[in-house]
Amino acid sequence: MVRRLRTAVLVVHGMGSQRPLETVRGIINAVWFDDDDHTKGSKKLWSHPEPSGVDIDLTVMTTNEIPGTNPQRVADFHELYWAHHLSETKAVAVLLWLFELGRRGPFFKTGMNGLWWCGAVYLCLMLLSVSLLATQGLVWITDIGAKPYTLVLVVGLMLLVAMGAGILAAIWYRYWALAALLVLAFGGMAAVTHIAWSNGLFHPGASGQVWLTWGTRAFLAPLLAFIAAHLLMGMWGRRAFALTYGLSLIFYLVFLGMEFGNYGWERVLGHLRAANIAWALPSHASTMAAFVILAVYLMINAAFLQPYLGDAARYFRNSPANVAVRRAIRKDAVDTLEQLHRSRDYDRIVVVAHSLGTVVAYDMLRAYYSRIRLQMKIDKTDEEFAALFDGVDGGALECTEMRRQGRRLIGKFAEMSQILKDDQRQGLYKAAKGDEVDAWLVTDFVTLGSPLTHAHYLMTNEKDGGKIEQKFQDRIREREFPVCPPYKDGDDGLLSYTVAGETFLHHGGMFGMTRWTNLYFPIYSIFWGDAIGGPVREVFGGCVKDVAVSTKKPAGAAFFTHLAYWRTDYKAKRAAPHLASLIEAIDLPDRDKAPPQPEA
Repeated sequence: MVRRLRTAVLVVHGMGSQRPLETVRGIINAVWFDDDDHTKGSKKLWSHPEPSGVDIDLTVMTTNEIPGTNPQRVADFHELYWAHHLSETKAVAVLLWLFELGRRGPFFKTGMNGLWWCGAVYLCLMLLSVSLLATQGLVWITDIGAKPYTLVLVVGLMLLVAMGAGILAAIWYRYWALAALLVLAFGGMAAVTHIAWSNGLFHPGASGQVWLTWGTRAFLAPLLAFIAAHLLMGMWGRRAFALTYGLSLIFYLVFLGMEFGNYGWERVLGHLRAANIAWALPSHASTMAAFVILAVYLMINAAFLQPYLGDAARYFRNSPANVAVRRAIRKDAVDTLEQLHRSRDYDRIVVVAHSLGTVVAYDMLRAYYSRIRLQMKIDKTDEEFAALFDGVDGGALECTEMRRQGRRLIGKFAEMSQILKDDQRQGLYKAAKGDEVDAWLVTDFVTLGSPLTHAHYLMTNEKDGGKIEQKFQDRIREREFPVCPPYKDGDDGLLSYTVAGETFLHHGGMFGMTRWTNLYFPIYSIFWGDAIGGPVREVFGGCVKDVAVSTKKPAGAAFFTHLAYWRTDYKAKRAAPHLASLIEAIDLPDRDKAPPQPEA
C-alpha cells in the first residue's frame, strides 16, 4: 500500500523558559480547531511518536482530513524544541550583551530607538550606582573619609611604579619607541605631582587641599563611572553618560530649589560646601538611589532579562561558549528539517516560528537549502517545470505572482522527486538517505513577532553602529543572508547560475520559491503592541508579505502582545484579526498548489 503524502507543519518556539509542545499546541488550537472545546465539531487530532525515533520526547500531532483539499490530505504538526540548550544562561552574559548593544548606538527602527536610550541611561545609572557604593565602601573600610583624595594618590603611585617597571622592560628588550613614550608619561605625572606638592596641595589645611578634598568627594564616583561607560560602550556610552549625569544634576537643582524655598541660602550653601551633590560620596540620597537602581535591575533580570532576553544574548553574542551553544541549536534544527525531507511522507512543509525562533528557523532554512540545492536537478525537458522555473528565475514577476509560481515550482520539484515516487513509499516508514533528497519542500515560512526586523543590528558583528547597514548589505550581496526576492548578481538568475552550459541552483535563491509571510503587532508607546517583532520587508526584501495584525475587531492596540499571536481568549475570540491572518498564512488547504482551472 502506498502511503498518502501529507503536509508537515514545523513549529519553532520562541525565547524564554519554554515547555516542550506548549507552543505547537497553542498554534494547533488556533489554526485547526474551531473552538477551544475540542470535542465540538468534526476536526480531530491524534498524538503519536515521531516515526524516525529521533526524539521520543516530542510527539507528532496528526489531524484528520483538511477541509478543502483534493485529494484529501492530513497535516502532521511537529515542534523544533531548542530551549534546553540555553537553560544555563548566566546573568553576566545578559549584562555584557546589553553593553554591546549600547556600544552600537540607537540604530533600531524608530519606535525602538527611544527604548535604546532608556536602556542606555539605565546602564549608566547602574555604573554610577556601582561606582558610588564601591568607592564609599572603600573609603569606609580604609577610614579615609577626611581625605578621600588618598585613593587618587594611591592609584597615581601605582601607575608611576607600573610605568617605571615598563621603562626598564622596554629598555631591556630594546623597544625604544615604547620606552620613550613611557618616559614622557612618567615625567609628566612626576612633574604634575611636584607642582601640586610645591603649591601646598597636599599640606594639611591648605586651600589647595580643601579643593582637592571637595573635588574628590564630589566627582570621584562619577569619573570612575564615566570611564567604565567609555570602556564598555564607547562613544555612545559617553553620550548616554552625559545625558544621565545631566539629568541627575537637573534633579539635584530641583532639590536645591526646594531646600532654598524651605530653609533659605544657608541650607543650600551647606550642601555645596559639603559636596553633597548628585552621585557624590557624602550624598545619602544618591546612596539610597543606588541601592534602589541595583535592586530594580536584579528584579528585572530575574523576571525577564535572564529567562527571556538571556536566550537572545547567548544566540547573538559571539563569545566562544555562545558559539558552541548556537551551533548545537542549528544542528538540531537542520537535522529536524532534513528528517522531514527524508521521511518520504511529505510533499509540503510549512515552517512557523515565533520570536527568537524565527532567527533559529531562518538559519535552519538557509543552511539546509544550501546543503541540498546541488542535489536538485534542473530538468527542463518537462515543459511545465521549465515554464515555472524560467518565470521565477527570470526575475520579471511581481511579488504576488512570484509567490504563486514559486509555490507551484516546489510542487513540480516534489512531483519529479525520485524519493517521493509511489514505488518508494510502499509499506512501513523507511527514510531516504541524506544525499538522496532531491527536492526542496518548504513552501511557506511564517514568522510571528520576529526580531528579524532588527536583523541588520543583531546579525552583524560590526561595533560601529553607523556601519551596520552597510555590513548587512555586504552579507546579502555575498548571499550569506537570503532575501525575498533573492539578490540578483550579474547574469545569474534569482534561483540559478550557469557553468559550462549546465544550470545549478545558487544558495541565495531560497525565497524565490518559499513564500515568506510575517505577522506583527504594530507598536504604540513601546508597551502596546509588540516591541520585539515588527515588519521585515524593508530588511529582507519587498516580496516578504508583512501583515499587521490586531487582537481587536475593529483593529486596536493591546498591552504587550508578543505572546498573543495564537491566543484565542481575547474579547473577539476566534473572530480576532490576528487569528484569521495566522490561519491564512499557514494555509492548510494549500490554495496555490495547482494553477487555476480555466472557466468552462
